[in-house]
Amino acid sequence: MDGHVSTIDLIERAIKVISSPKVEENKELMEVKNEIERTLLEIKNAQEIFKYSTDPDIIDYAIFKEKAEFARLCYLFKVARRINNIVNF
Repeated sequence: MDGHVSTIDLIERAIKVISSPKVEENKELMEVKNEIERTLLEIKNAQEIFKYSTDPDIIDYAIFKEKAEFARLCYLFKVARRINNIVNF
């Protein structure tokens, strides 16, 4: 394995965290869930900007924004795992 995680894998992990019954039982996990939901929305927004923009600077912004949000998503998975071991890496 080369250490690369696909976009689909990240989204599947996010859904797993968001839909875990353990989340409702733990305030910290609820906060992580909310942050994951916000991060997924930011990824979607960046993809929309990329999709509909023609300005090269805005396209660059969208690309960097999406990469940053995916990095944040990976971090949030680590936080969730640390809190309650609900995300398997």
